[in-house]
Amino acid sequence: MAHSLEAIGRHSDLLAKVSGAEAQGFNFFQTHPQTPERVANTVQLAKVGPTVQNPVTGRDQYLNAISGMIYGDSPAQGFARGTRFVHPNMRFAFDVPDGFKLDNLPNAVLAAGPDGTRIAFDRETDRNAVAQYRDMADYISRKWARGARGRDLRSTRIGGFPAATATVFMTAQNGQQFEAKIAAIRFSDSQIFRFLMAAPTRVAGRYARAFDDAIQSFRSLSPKQAAEYRPLRVYAYTVRRGDTVSELASRMNIDRFDEERFRAINALGPDEGLQAGQRIKIIRE
Repeated sequence: MAHSLEAIGRHSDLLAKVSGAEAQGFNFFQTHPQTPERVANTVQLAKVGPTVQNPVTGRDQYLNAISGMIYGDSPAQGFARGTRFVHPNMRFAFDVPDGFKLDNLPNAVLAAGPDGTRIAFDRETDRNAVAQYRDMADYISRKWARGARGRDLRSTRIGGFPAATATVFMTAQNGQQFEAKIAAIRFSDSQIFRFLMAAPTRVAGRYARAFDDAIQSFRSLSPKQAAEYRPLRVYAYTVRRGDTVSELASRMNIDRFDEERFRAINALGPDEGLQAGQRIKIIRE
């Protein structure tokens, strides 16, 4: 259990680093005792219990059981790959500007960027509204952004689909002023997708072109194109002579945190190496 808590702590640190939350002091255990304290407590509790003779850890059985398991998002949830979001099952994709970090949540895709910029992508969940509003400009003005202060409402097509865009002005709870480019896209008879791309008013002009390009990047995928995107999976691997952490991590090619991720999933310390014959986990498509 102590080793498990250490591994979870390292993974928590990795998630914070990937999301950029380390500067905010984010920690997976923020509502619980900090991980080092939990590890120390667990070690002390373990010393009180009876000693198990010849314990079986079942590591090989465990690695055999999880080999091939999906790591991260499944095709049913869509994939965040760098600055691209792809949904193979629903067959669409879009790109966010460089410098934005995608986060695929159950009900929305979010992206955080520089200067306090934010992107949100979701879909209309009110089935009656989806059925009622066939014109996307009407949908924005009378449903989604009803009552909002805005300008430049216009009908258009995005990725070949009926759509509308507008600019709206918002005030955050802390009083900060934002300017947002919004877009509604009728993807099918039963689906309306929505973009909201917000920037603090003082820097909005700087991101206007990037936000427009991101909205226009929305596109449908052919069955062949969708099939090219496969989920990441965990596989068991036996270390060979000459294998190194950096070399094996580079094979994963997930993002710029490959080595940190490799160490986290294998419970390896920052300076710990590998031994020939050792069984580990790697991630690949």
